[in-house]
Amino acid sequence: MKKAISLALALSLASVLSTTAFAAAIEENGGKQDIGVKAKYIENIVTEKTIYADVVWGEMEFTYSVSGSKIWNVDEHDYDLESEGKWSASGNEISVTNHSNTPIAADVTYKPLAGYSEVTGKLTKESFELPSAEGKTYDDASLTETTELTLSGELSRDVTKMTKVGTATVTISESDGSSIVKEAATYAELKDAIAQGGSVKLTGDITLSSRINCKKDVVIDLDGHTITGQIMNNNSEVTVKNGKILNVDGTIMSQKGTTNLINCYMSTKATPVYVMGGTVNITDCTLINEAGNYSLINNNGAVYISGTNSFTGEIYKSANKVINTNILAGTYNFDPTDFVDAENFTITQDGESWVVAAK
Repeated sequence: MKKAISLALALSLASVLSTTAFAAAIEENGGKQDIGVKAKYIENIVTEKTIYADVVWGEMEFTYSVSGSKIWNVDEHDYDLESEGKWSASGNEISVTNHSNTPIAADVTYKPLAGYSEVTGKLTKESFELPSAEGKTYDDASLTETTELTLSGELSRDVTKMTKVGTATVTISESDGSSIVKEAATYAELKDAIAQGGSVKLTGDITLSSRINCKKDVVIDLDGHTITGQIMNNNSEVTVKNGKILNVDGTIMSQKGTTNLINCYMSTKATPVYVMGGTVNITDCTLINEAGNYSLINNNGAVYISGTNSFTGEIYKSANKVINTNILAGTYNFDPTDFVDAENFTITQDGESWVVAAK
């Protein structure tokens, strides 16, 4: 306590000593001196996180129905029961809606009560994340997720009335939102999703107004759609998969970081993949240089190619320096010899294809 007071006094003293003083002698102007008064605005508003979610569920009523037949056993003088039990449900859905100003995670579990351990529960989704409600309308569909509970196992024939057999528990916590898959149908939505990082899935073809620079880790699932424009990895882990990228002046540029291209079709009048630095992994892709020049240029990075690939245009190689471009196991529509490690891989030509295999 004494230390805190001493520090406050010292700071106050320093403040007094460092204050700039102004003086003026009043000799005229009717004995009046105007002193200019200055002001400025400083904002120090802290946004507090609020966790609030609606959890909605139905009746949560389950019926175990047994059907079959009794067959008289002439040796035992008793019935042999041949039966099959089936569960049916009413109101077995649980929905969680996020009204927080931060992403949340929801974990849903089921636990049978004592005496009903043979009745087990399974949820279609045991855990999921929901995005922040900030900037979204109250009824935005992306803020709600639903899971369904089903029961299995056998229920005693003595339980003839609706009886509590277990408990479903929903636990809500703050999340960083990293596993949330955002959807994008426009350039603005895609740009915003990539700026946030995480995962984004296209819901339609998108033409970029300008090149998108990836500065956070992101997974871009084209989902069969087409991006017209160029994507650059500045220094992150960027994955682009499952669709087409078209552009006049190149499609993919790597400056730093790691870029994963998976199941992509890239076509341009320039170089489809241009590597200035970083690591680029190309798997099951088609690269087309419509002008017939280089399909891949690697200046100062590391490139690894695998799977089934088709390149139209040569891969750049230099006589003056070692180019770290590596062709691994896979099938190619060109002779990959210059880029294959002969000590670890074999190359076999099969018609118009070349097959690279590990030794």
